[in-house]
Amino acid sequence: MFRSLQVAVAAALIAAAGCSKSFEPTPDPAIGGYTLTMANGSPLPATLPASGTITSSTALNGSIFLDKDGTYTGIVELRIARGSVVTIEPYGVPNGVWQRLPDNRLELQPATGSEKVVYATNTATTLTVVSQGIVYVYTRQ
Repeated sequence: MFRSLQVAVAAALIAAAGCSKSFEPTPDPAIGGYTLTMANGSPLPATLPASGTITSSTALNGSIFLDKDGTYTGIVELRIARGSVVTIEPYGVPNGVWQRLPDNRLELQPATGSEKVVYATNTATTLTVVSQGIVYVYTRQ
């Protein structure tokens, strides 16, 4: 009987040794780089709402990268007109942290406390971010 137990334990150890694959969690499918392709339903360059002293605002380009460590970097470049003065300015928060929410949306929390959290959805090829009422669509790089 003792010999049978030894054989069973040895067989179990050999089987376990042959199974060396570790069980790591599946990476979030949103991880990766994206290029801005549309803003408010229009391809770039896209006209955005203007307010205050800004007489016109146009989204020129942008990108965002969601890293597997839960951080992100990204920016949108805008052409801003204030009367006859036109400048090219970065818009958005260049970095922060992101996470997948239980409802499957992504939450992007800026690194600076003064900026608002934004939410995003993703498909296999796109990332859609809504910020201050403007819908930005990014395409996977």
